[in-house]
Amino acid sequence: MSEPPIEVSAEGVEPKARKTGHRASDLAIGLAALLISLISLAVAIHHGKTQERLVAANSWPYLTYITTNGGFGEEPGRIVMAIENAGSGPALLQNLVVRYRGEVVKHPQHLLQLCCGVAPGVDLTREAPPSTAAAQLAPSAVGSAIGVYKPGMRARVLEYAADPAQQAVWDGLNRARVELEFDACYCSVLDECFSSDLVSMTPTRVDACPARGPDTFGG
Repeated sequence: MSEPPIEVSAEGVEPKARKTGHRASDLAIGLAALLISLISLAVAIHHGKTQERLVAANSWPYLTYITTNGGFGEEPGRIVMAIENAGSGPALLQNLVVRYRGEVVKHPQHLLQLCCGVAPGVDLTREAPPSTAAAQLAPSAVGSAIGVYKPGMRARVLEYAADPAQQAVWDGLNRARVELEFDACYCSVLDECFSSDLVSMTPTRVDACPARGPDTFGG
């Protein structure tokens, strides 16, 4: 058996590439090796991108507005307005602007003033002692909208129980809950941010969410 050819260089002794003696064949072999390398590189890049998409899909948040006047297992007549994360990953809601008939809603009680004729001095956003004016209305519970939403989490923005003594307020809020418009911005754990009206199925990708300002719901 013949010894493989070697060549001596400044780096040492190395095996010398065997040649077929046919220039065209040597060129074809070299091109084939290059092609295989390029294909392997392309496959690796494609695999990497596929993995990135899988990670993004598994961490994709999707915030949506939901509302009911007795559903979700609630007592009959209880109005609930909530934001839910129906996606597969956590969402950080960084900014939320709410509008009712074109006017910015500052906070839940402001909505009751706009839709239902509730006087500014009457606070319906918390339970109050029986001696106060607020106690004449059905107690409301309010949750903070800005924050982190785990997958499946539902945060109540406002809820209001039915009260026959204050039917006009309930009627006004029941109409308003389906007329609200939203301008929300939230981000995933991968710092992918989305602008959404909380109704459309496809939120818009944005570079970053705007800072909270005077129009942010709840301040």
